Amino acid sequence: MKRLIVLLLVIGIACSCLFAVSENQFEYLVVSFGKTYFSELRSKTMAYWDQGISKTAQGATSFEKDLDILGQHGWEVVSILGAIGGDQQVTLKRLHDDARTTSELRTIEENSEKVVNGFLESLLAEDEKFKQEAASVEITLVELDAYEAEQAKYEAEQAEQKTRYELETTATNFLNRFTINPKGISYEWETDSYSKKDKVNIELKYDVTKDCLININQYRQSDVEQLLNSYGEQIKAIPIPKDSLTSISLDGYITYMDKEFFVGNIFYYIDYYGNWERL
Repeated sequence: MKRLIVLLLVIGIACSCLFAVSENQFEYLVVSFGKTYFSELRSKTMAYWDQGISKTAQGATSFEKDLDILGQHGWEVVSILGAIGGDQQVTLKRLHDDARTTSELRTIEENSEKVVNGFLESLLAEDEKFKQEAASVEITLVELDAYEAEQAKYEAEQAEQKTRYELETTATNFLNRFTINPKGISYEWETDSYSKKDKVNIELKYDVTKDCLININQYRQSDVEQLLNSYGEQIKAIPIPKDSLTSISLDGYITYMDKEFFVGNIFYYIDYYGNWERL
């Protein structure tokens, strides 16, 4: 009985392997890319020079590019027939996929129509023009000191932009957390001529219509300034380092008959000693 069970298991495993193998259906591609040209100027093997690969190895970059494209679509080289320097027949295979093959057949039909209708020459001419333009790119030497200095400058500017953005985001979140939010916020950065440090001027725009418009079309500038001053006392706690801040301007506007009127302003600045002052 045990022998029978073992025999059945063996047969079952063999059958499952057989069916698994039979499920793998392949499709093949046979292609010739024309003559193969090798060059010493550029080769993928250069990526492995530090691992000891021969530095005299030459690369067939055009041939590699074509195979790379096919490889990205599942094609694997099975064999190559032909002599170096002449036409070569390349045979490739991949697992068959109905959806992929159907999609590619549609593309093949479209491109076949272009050939039938005489567009192949113009397409080849476009490819040749692209190759000539790429080959005509001026070859230059790179002076590393200047390049690294420029790169360092660029990285410093990027870091500066990041710092500015982070400070502006923090300030905006702070300003918008109050009951009365500014209608507009603008930041203007400049380099302080004395400290050589980047500092920011902040301009805040407030709609004071509700609190300051009286008797239909009248207002008092003193009321506007008093209201803006009450906002300013809170704003002094803005989370921007004082050595990065030059001034904060609060501008009041009244909207009347669908028109916006500037009606007052208060201006705070940081003095030489790092104290808040108001103009």
